[in-house]
Amino acid sequence: MKTADTALLNKITLIILTFNQPFKLERAIEHWRDLPLTVHILDGSDKPWFAVGPLPNAPNIIYSHIPRESNETSLQNYMNRAKLIASLSIGKYAALIGDDDFFTTIGLVGAIQHLESHSEVDAVIGKCARFDLSHTRVIWTRKYKNWSVNENSKNNSLSKRLDSIEV
Repeated sequence: MKTADTALLNKITLIILTFNQPFKLERAIEHWRDLPLTVHILDGSDKPWFAVGPLPNAPNIIYSHIPRESNETSLQNYMNRAKLIASLSIGKYAALIGDDDFFTTIGLVGAIQHLESHSEVDAVIGKCARFDLSHTRVIWTRKYKNWSVNENSKNNSLSKRLDSIEV
């Protein structure tokens, strides 16, 4: 991959939502630490795994600990952390990923190149790697397998296009 291609990564910010998964989080940090992109970790774990702020050995990764309030369910905490994304410093593009999801550098660059050259496109979907703990192996999967091309998928309204996703 060319250096110019890799430089496109500074246009994207990754947001990792995690909860009580320190080993998965460590693996994710190792995966992203040396790339020219910003990563925000929004951790809802019971206790913090790192000091809040940029990580000492990976300054491109910013750690935030947002534990669950006593009256809050895990899902409510997840949604509250997701709402914080709008207040983060984000590049031109953003990707929300789990602590066990991995995108390849070439895949991210390809996604950015597609978005840059197709202004009518709001989002791209591709395969990501994730760890299948039941078999201790890496599998490639498409997160939104059931995206369908229909009348809504071609609508000018983003909310209508998102209705095309069958979860």
